Amino acid sequence: TQAVMRFETEPGLQAQVDWKEFGKQTVDGRVVKLSAFVMVLGFSRKAFVLFTTSMDTATVLACHALAFACFGGVPHEILYDNMRTAFQPDAEGVWRPTKKLLALAVHYGFAPKRCRARRPETKGKVERMVGYLDNNFWPRMEGETLSLSGLNEQVRGWLAAIDGKKLADFNESRAARFARERPVLQAVSLLHFDVRKEIP
Repeated sequence: TQAVMRFETEPGLQAQVDWKEFGKQTVDGRVVKLSAFVMVLGFSRKAFVLFTTSMDTATVLACHALAFACFGGVPHEILYDNMRTAFQPDAEGVWRPTKKLLALAVHYGFAPKRCRARRPETKGKVERMVGYLDNNFWPRMEGETLSLSGLNEQVRGWLAAIDGKKLADFNESRAARFARERPVLQAVSLLHFDVRKEIP
């Protein structure tokens, strides 16, 4: 196996995005497909997680806006994999950001980047958080009556708790690293981005 060079991102430079799918669950009394949108800041590892019952474009765009509001800033670039609501192949087979993602990126001032195919380690930070969400947070929900608002309230509390724990790699917490990262994030546009607007 090839050795993978771990590279550390500069504060404010990059975030990584992914989905975690939880399959069919009974939420708010209805059987729905439950997913969680996950965005992780590369330097601090601070995460934003939102449980949703849709993975459509409007939801993806709304999740970005909520993540930026939560972080109080916008990274310079965001890394995606083959998320069809973010990147699609053009007529020549070249993967390009969707028009809606591009419009969102222009509005907030970040560059959408796609990680190399079959090189998941390029977005390992978000993949580790997805795994942690699955193995550490999700088992706590067993036997609970699930509601979307309840899940999101619980996951916020869980994220706040892990923010204070020391990261093994750095001997400091996400919160301590985020205190250095937040000032170098770009300011969030005060203009509202309409996630449902049709982009010609």
